[in-house]
Amino acid sequence: MKSLAPVPLAVTLVAMLAWTSPAHATTVLLLGADSAESIDDVQAKVNGTGKFTSVSTFDTHRGTPSLAALQAVDAVLVWSNFNLSNANAFGNVLADYVDGGGGVVVASFANTFDGGNTQVGGRFAADDYRAIDPGAQLFGDGPFQIDPVLPGHPLLTNVASFDGGGSSGRADGTLDSNATLVARWNSPGLEPLLAFRNDIPVVGLNMFPPSSDRSSTLWSTATDGDILMANALLHAAGANAVPEPGSIALVLTGIAAAGAALRRRRSA
Repeated sequence: MKSLAPVPLAVTLVAMLAWTSPAHATTVLLLGADSAESIDDVQAKVNGTGKFTSVSTFDTHRGTPSLAALQAVDAVLVWSNFNLSNANAFGNVLADYVDGGGGVVVASFANTFDGGNTQVGGRFAADDYRAIDPGAQLFGDGPFQIDPVLPGHPLLTNVASFDGGGSSGRADGTLDSNATLVARWNSPGLEPLLAFRNDIPVVGLNMFPPSSDRSSTLWSTATDGDILMANALLHAAGANAVPEPGSIALVLTGIAAAGAALRRRRSA
């Protein structure tokens, strides 16, 4: 019987990796307690990265989204400049969303103690769903830039630079004990800038999302704040996830089998 031509090992491995990491069309929802113009600016920046099939918005200053609305997307980005409509109800629905597998990115100033209701409350706060714990609001002491801690991490893919502008809006919070720090600010306090939870799909992005297209003091659009937001959303949605141990084991098994087959062919 005529033997089949051997399949190159590299082709086999590429096919296996593609099978264990299927393509995913990612949809996201931007939850901002902010002006319509600022929400539109963040939407334009995230959508402009080309990494999402849908980028929708909801004004959390005017209302609280339903769990069904959140479950219609893969991940959400949360920030606040104004008071939340209902900080506790919002925190409860975010926690329910995470419990069901939804991804959450928390940005400034939804992560600050400011004496108002900009901080996410409810179960999200009480049951510790955060990657960066809240702190006081810092604003107007910049400009400060990104200081990578894990420069090869997927959350920093294509992030060549980031400048927070003269405002460099952030919280002086600390890294949660269940989180991994990916980048910090190069400010005197070295506040966490980017971190992810090790146990739930939550990312802390300690920056104010509207850009210098809204105000010259905000993060510079000459740098990669848009990519930071997109990467955070992708990570929370699972699209940047490291392969599961079972998938890695499957690939390693395939490598061993392919190597053994190649040795048998050579010795025949």
